[in-house]
Amino acid sequence: MKPLLLICALLLFALPGCGYKTYDPGWIPPTTGVINHVVFFDLQDPADAEELIADCYDLLSFNPKSGYAGRHYDIGRSSVISDYDVGFFVAFNSEEEYRAYIEHPKHIALVEKWKSQWDSIRVYDVGDDRLLRSMSDQ
Repeated sequence: MKPLLLICALLLFALPGCGYKTYDPGWIPPTTGVINHVVFFDLQDPADAEELIADCYDLLSFNPKSGYAGRHYDIGRSSVISDYDVGFFVAFNSEEEYRAYIEHPKHIALVEKWKSQWDSIRVYDVGDDRLLRSMSDQ
């Protein structure tokens, strides 16, 4: 019985993923993009949200690294801001990709179609500091 317990104990600590993981200062978490573009739309008529979401997905069809659009997802946290009708996120690998997106006919058409229907719009561009720094070092 003792040899069986010893073998089980050794396997428990020898198998990958078993036991605890130690902090690895060299580990870099996965990233979405070098530049991440986040937009929050407040619509004059919130019933238009589904159509705007569809148009945002059509805009994503041309090239960005990743992106999504949707409504606020409520999990009951009062500290989470929910004062928008549609949120939109797009990730880019470079400033050139981002500029191409801004100038793309689909982007221009979406802005033209929807700008009169926005009550307000908030746009945030967040750069991945690590990636931008490593790119400038090259």
